Amino acid sequence: DFLLMPGDVAQNGIGYSLLDRVRQRFLKDMIAGATEGNEGGGRYVAMVLDEGTVKVLSSCLRVYDLLEEGVTVVETIEKPRQSLPSLDALYFLTPTKTSVGNLQKDFKDPKRPQYGNIHIFFSSEVSEQLVRQLAQDPNVVCRVKTLKDMNLDFIMHDSACFHCGRDRDIVELFPGPIPQPAVDDIVSRLVCVCVSMKQQPLIRFLKSGNDHCERVARELHKRLRDIFEKLGDADKPAEKAQIFSARDRAEPTSVLLILDRSFDPAAPLVHDFGYEALAYDILDGRKEDCPFVEVGPLKPKENTFEYTFRDARGVENKKSMVLGDKDEVWQRYKHEFLGNATKKLNKEIQEFSNENAMAKFQKGARSSDTAATKDAIRQLPEYQEKMSRYSGHTEMTSACFKALDARGSILQKMCELEQDLACGVDKDGNEVTNARLIGQLSQYLYHQREAVSSEELVRLLLLYMSMVDDAYDKILDRDHHLSEIDKNKIRRMLQTKVHVPPSRQGLDSASHDGARGEPARGRLRAERVKEFQSAAREKDSVALYRFSPMLGNLVKKLVSRDGLPGDKFGQVPDKLIFKKDRFKPSGNTVDRDRLKQPTIVAFVIGGVTLSEIRSVTQIARSDDLADVNVVVGGSCILTPKRLLDVLHPVASEGA
Repeated sequence: DFLLMPGDVAQNGIGYSLLDRVRQRFLKDMIAGATEGNEGGGRYVAMVLDEGTVKVLSSCLRVYDLLEEGVTVVETIEKPRQSLPSLDALYFLTPTKTSVGNLQKDFKDPKRPQYGNIHIFFSSEVSEQLVRQLAQDPNVVCRVKTLKDMNLDFIMHDSACFHCGRDRDIVELFPGPIPQPAVDDIVSRLVCVCVSMKQQPLIRFLKSGNDHCERVARELHKRLRDIFEKLGDADKPAEKAQIFSARDRAEPTSVLLILDRSFDPAAPLVHDFGYEALAYDILDGRKEDCPFVEVGPLKPKENTFEYTFRDARGVENKKSMVLGDKDEVWQRYKHEFLGNATKKLNKEIQEFSNENAMAKFQKGARSSDTAATKDAIRQLPEYQEKMSRYSGHTEMTSACFKALDARGSILQKMCELEQDLACGVDKDGNEVTNARLIGQLSQYLYHQREAVSSEELVRLLLLYMSMVDDAYDKILDRDHHLSEIDKNKIRRMLQTKVHVPPSRQGLDSASHDGARGEPARGRLRAERVKEFQSAAREKDSVALYRFSPMLGNLVKKLVSRDGLPGDKFGQVPDKLIFKKDRFKPSGNTVDRDRLKQPTIVAFVIGGVTLSEIRSVTQIARSDDLADVNVVVGGSCILTPKRLLDVLHPVASEGA
């Protein structure tokens, strides 16, 4: 019962889909342009990708989508390939010396070229040096029919969420200073997002103790200004020249909010009971002491869930279910709390069984009526597809419940402690003290140590150290049966200083240490404590759902009358006044054009969590943001397992 949450996720319209926009750019701007009127194999081409662009393309399109557009084969440039000189090729590459060099190798022998004519598309802006390198190669330049920057160098997670595939940012960029190559890479990817959305936003950034957000913000502003000035001055095509009118450049309709992981250190650590977040937490297994080796049924790298089932003959088979935007069941319920998702899924399956002709036929309602039989046969493909999805999600929700049941009441009690730590108040709204927290922690550090996994204990200790001042000396150096590997994970996380709030970075934490009997609100601002206190005392409050990630609140504040406070958030350009009345609902919620509506993009350096994506999605579907497009992104999708992976002492760059 503790997995049931009062209320439902609001479903306010279909929402803005950056994924659809990116998909159209691939299909129309890139692939269609390469297949129309080519000379080699009619309208067919080979597609060649590198390690970076494979991730970008596969997050948006399936092989079937490519085949429909005339792509006969998809190959990676790093591997040996069969020579296809009669077939033209489309190269989609990252603009690096390695990828350009590999392209040149395909045509080093003019008598045995790898392909016919070639269309070259770069994922982001290519340097003049690399363009000259291609132009000076006679074996390549004579075959080039297209050379274009696509500005598609980010990975889509779902319809309105993207990431940069930078899994190690949280340990490599913090505490700083952030290396210039990292700034350039993040800026380049954000440029690609803005160009894809046709937006030149006002940029807001977190004022933190490090300069990560401000450096990225100012560099991004310069790059966008230069790019859109070039596009505006272009003679053709007209579509590019008219991306923005003069009025739009003076008064932007969009805001890009840049944060770093220090703004909410609790979010990556607290157990979240949304269907997606929980599945990626408890079903994502690892081999002991082997980071990145996935052994659980859920495979985050491929976004698949593997399960076994018995067919009609009783034979056990394995099946893999892709968790993507094509899965309507997943899209409907992934942001619901697990208990609610399961109830709604069961109801939907029952309704489908009652209405679908094939389902009735399968249940034995056979009839001599020929028309009824024809209806059943006609609906067979739909029936098979839907029942396959229903079966997969029934198995996955069941696997989540089994994993929770296996942990028993110990996990529930630990999660309640997590909520107390993250909120600074208990389930009754009373502020928790250091003495009380240390007493509860001691149960898991000493008395019930065997009942708690190393991963759970590391997460709990990191959360405590993130939320309570000067906790390092009190906890880590004591003997509570932590392995050296786990201690090193904690030390490495503390070295990043993302647990230190922006307002206190650079200060001596000991000067803020509270006595054991004082409130343990160390790193929480007073207004956040009041929010959690008020929520805990509401009638329908649930003990395990009191914590809400701060990102959702910040997005909501952006469209409020007061906006984000200027002492904590800077902006670029500095003197531009953003007119928040553009966020007011238009009243037309039926035929509104999503592409012309104001847009909020929130980006987290260090990684965005699934719980944050869920909270932003719920707010984006509310009436307050009914006429606002909301997109969220980060260095990576930062799940608890991924965080612990990169903190592992043996984690390497190439892992």
